[in-house]
Amino acid sequence: MTTVYGLSACLYGGLPLVEFVPKLSAAGWRQVELGFQPDPALDWRVDIPAARRLLEDAGIAVPTVHIPSRGWNLGDPDGAVRRAALDEAIGGLGPAAEIGARIVVCHHNAPRTPFMDEDRPACMGRSRESLEELAHRAAGVGLKLAVENLPQRHSPRPGGPIADVLEIINGLGDHVGVCIDAGHSNANGLDPAEEVRLVGDKVFAVHIQDSDGLGEDQHLLPGKGTTDWRRFMEALDATAPGCVRTFEIGAKDGGADRLLAELTELRERWAAS
Repeated sequence: MTTVYGLSACLYGGLPLVEFVPKLSAAGWRQVELGFQPDPALDWRVDIPAARRLLEDAGIAVPTVHIPSRGWNLGDPDGAVRRAALDEAIGGLGPAAEIGARIVVCHHNAPRTPFMDEDRPACMGRSRESLEELAHRAAGVGLKLAVENLPQRHSPRPGGPIADVLEIINGLGDHVGVCIDAGHSNANGLDPAEEVRLVGDKVFAVHIQDSDGLGEDQHLLPGKGTTDWRRFMEALDATAPGCVRTFEIGAKDGGADRLLAELTELRERWAAS
């Protein structure tokens, strides 16, 4: 069976859906992960029925939607900031379900304030409390929730190791699982393949991007960093073959079309292997 790979809309972050969907369709892409744009002129939520028709006409499914960055402060020490982030995350669930997604990907904290070792248990607890409500709301609209491992950037940020994510989501329900970002694992000095095996069938989605393994979250084209992609894919095929696989590569300096061509070639090579 041919493995299906999708593409994150972050590749064309500065374009509205109506402009980049034809590019993806022409290149043979059949899955896209959508995010939310703060600019109404770029945000598909302004007219969800029209966005859904556009995607269906192009033959592109939306299995996953990524909660916007304003919804990431779920572990913030400031209660008002945390509540605002949770409300933003909850506000993305209805549109995600309406556009046809099965899974919503979220972060459980954001690097708004420096992380300290002694604050870890409290931060984990705040994230857990926020995710309890978010998970309940997701279930109410028929969505699964995939909590992503996060880049630590040489800090004690909770949620870098997959073990942290599993601790936070433990007991939240069968509809709550993990989105493993291979580039984040690699940047944190961890083996993405081993993290996949640790999670097992609770891997709902993966983000495929590379890094040099030195701590920074770089979103490089696979093969431009140090991730062992053969081991990673073998782990996925063995433990979570049905997870949603998405290339999450950001374009710089207007190079999105060039990157799309490179990603399309890579998709074809990987799908055939």
